Amino acid sequence: MFTYNALIFVIVSGVAILPLKISRIAKCLLAFAVGAIAFRLRIFAFITGHPFVPPPIPGWLYLMMAGLLFALIVFALLLILPGVWRLIRAAKGGKWRTAADRKTDFALLLISLFIAAWGLYNGAREPVVKSYTVTIPHLPEEAKGVKIAVLTDIHADLRCSAQDIRRIVEKTNRLNADIIALLGDNMDGYYEGENDDLAKKLSELGDLRAKYGVFGVAGNHEYYSGYRDWNGFFLDHHIQMLENARVDLPCHLTVAGITNNQSEKTGDVVPDAGRAISGSLYPAILLSHVPRDAAKNAELGYILQLSGHTHGGLFPGLKKYVADHNDGFVSGWYEVNKMKLYVSDGTGIWGGMPVRFGTTAEITLITLQ
Repeated sequence: MFTYNALIFVIVSGVAILPLKISRIAKCLLAFAVGAIAFRLRIFAFITGHPFVPPPIPGWLYLMMAGLLFALIVFALLLILPGVWRLIRAAKGGKWRTAADRKTDFALLLISLFIAAWGLYNGAREPVVKSYTVTIPHLPEEAKGVKIAVLTDIHADLRCSAQDIRRIVEKTNRLNADIIALLGDNMDGYYEGENDDLAKKLSELGDLRAKYGVFGVAGNHEYYSGYRDWNGFFLDHHIQMLENARVDLPCHLTVAGITNNQSEKTGDVVPDAGRAISGSLYPAILLSHVPRDAAKNAELGYILQLSGHTHGGLFPGLKKYVADHNDGFVSGWYEVNKMKLYVSDGTGIWGGMPVRFGTTAEITLITLQ
């Protein structure tokens, strides 16, 4: 991450800022501003102890910094070819930057800001309900017609309000699901007690209602945010967190859930899908924040795995990277041996990169048959 941020800083500063016909002080101030945006997660880590836990700043400032970072990324990419051409031209004795180049850079900056604004707009849109009916071979009669509502990657933080989460809860409850699955990355921030602003926002999840209950698993951001401190909060708000554990339901289904591999870095319980399904009385559904290891989970006998984490790849240039880090699974339905896998695009968006292109925030309703 540091390398990418450094590249953004070097390209934007070297190609666009350094040749400007302004004072050195003004150039330094512009370069400082670019550096503050490019390395903002490093600054967050210095203040809060973790780069994904934002400091106590206004939500609009947090969102603006994230949007400007994406604009800088786009701007840096757009500057690469002009920068190479200018180097070649300068090596042949020409000018490093002409009046036409300055106009080009300004136009590219405006394009970058527009793309970032469009991505932020799409990222801020309310989740839509995506409904699917999935056929599971040899499903018990009692389980046919069971409806599962899936919420994942809500990422409550400085940007969102309690009303935002309440709307998600109300929309989900109107689906009359038999099971609600919370697949992790619910927040970005430490638990500071029931009266803390972030806890008040997340307390809205306590109003989720389903016939057989609300079941959750921790994502990587729970561990960044001090999962053990949040665990009791979830239990107090009627969310049963499954840590390599299962629940056998009256509809002759088992809901199992595993921890996240980030737990290894905190000395917590490492994920163990085999332990979670051990002793299961019925066909088992696995809740796992990440879609990785789906093939291994299929071999254990799970009939369905529900995952999030990927945000659908966010935007085209990132999808290949996301796929490479998640066994090729990015969005939607997959057939993994005899197991079905669904990867949600996420109900919310991470404040560190709150943009979407070609993906939609979702509340997923899955009906078994």
